Amino acid sequence: MGARGAKIGYISIRCPRTTRISDRTLEPERGTTTEANPTDGAIGRDGVPDLPVERPHIALFIPSLVQGGAERVMLHIAEGLSKQGARVDLVLSKATGAYLTQVPDGVKVVDLNSTRVLFSLPKLVCYLRRERPAVLLSALAHSNLVALWARALSLTGIRVVVAVHSTLSLSTLYSPRRRDRLVPLLTHMFYRQASHIVAVSHGSAKDLIQLTGIDEEAVDVIPNPVITERLLQKADEPVDLAWFAERDRPVLITVGRLTAAKNYPLLLRSFQKLLEFRDANLLILGDGEERAKLEGLIHDLGIEDHVLLPGYVENP
Repeated sequence: MGARGAKIGYISIRCPRTTRISDRTLEPERGTTTEANPTDGAIGRDGVPDLPVERPHIALFIPSLVQGGAERVMLHIAEGLSKQGARVDLVLSKATGAYLTQVPDGVKVVDLNSTRVLFSLPKLVCYLRRERPAVLLSALAHSNLVALWARALSLTGIRVVVAVHSTLSLSTLYSPRRRDRLVPLLTHMFYRQASHIVAVSHGSAKDLIQLTGIDEEAVDVIPNPVITERLLQKADEPVDLAWFAERDRPVLITVGRLTAAKNYPLLLRSFQKLLEFRDANLLILGDGEERAKLEGLIHDLGIEDHVLLPGYVENP
């Protein structure tokens, strides 16, 4: 093992001298006395340094900030932790996406500048070695695995918390990528190495346990932090859509990314059946790779006058 590399089997990971952070570069901090070093704290029972009393350093890892539920939740978590006094890094495989403009003040964006989540593994290893956050929180299946692998390769013993934001069996079943069929097996093999596993609902927790055989006691259910002060303020804004003025015609609303795992075709066909009994409208908020297919299905079902897909909406 060299001074700047870790060798696992035949794979040698060399840390580059700099890793992009927004429009700056990441350099080791020197002479800093205002922030506690998490590795200088007491050693917990699990052999991992306890969180420092003063301003803990917490890293959040996610592929990007494209429009999605998990991405928005990570921004809420980053903002909440920062307001509580934590030093927060938002580590992205690629600093891209509409939510980049919504990164809270005081949160540092770390851009690993990688084309795929897996390709960001070496730079994430380097980040963990240099910055040594007390905790690394990751979300989404691929980034959860990469976070666990990075912790192992970094030899730092940093606590890793993985968050499950979807029904893994369905997201795997409907994925167009064959390699995603390996995710349940990899989850079974590596999630046990996580310091904590968090599911955002009892349904996603049950699915994870049944699919992978992970011990039920190892999974905690913590709902998404979606009710924020900003949300309550936006709820008071007026709605500019004529449908809501039609009191005798109910409006059904669904919010989410237009992906195969959401099974929007089932919703559309069910809505067509509903129209046989009563008049109604369907508002689908969100965008995604299935949009063209759904628009075609809406046309084929003859329900264009009753379904609206406005795409991404700033204030749903």
